[in-house]
Amino acid sequence: MTGAIPFEVFPIAGGLLVGFLSGWLAPPRLRFPLAGILATAVAVAAFVLSGEFRVSIEFLVFDLGQAVGVALVTCLLVQLRHRPRRLRLPL
Repeated sequence: MTGAIPFEVFPIAGGLLVGFLSGWLAPPRLRFPLAGILATAVAVAAFVLSGEFRVSIEFLVFDLGQAVGVALVTCLLVQLRHRPRRLRLPL
């Protein structure tokens, strides 16, 4: 049972990495589509590497939700963090 823990962390860690890199490096129009596509690839990799494909396809849905959700939220947070701030002068 202890060997299963890294395989459950892999989609989340992969989603964080994908979201951070796509939010930081990708052009603005491609950030979210790129994050979604790369996170899907991470989820499929986690599904296959963990051996869950032998049990049920439903595990892929769970891994997709984790990886894509975390990647999109991370991409959004990176984008909000690096948005230029406007100086507001009191008039």
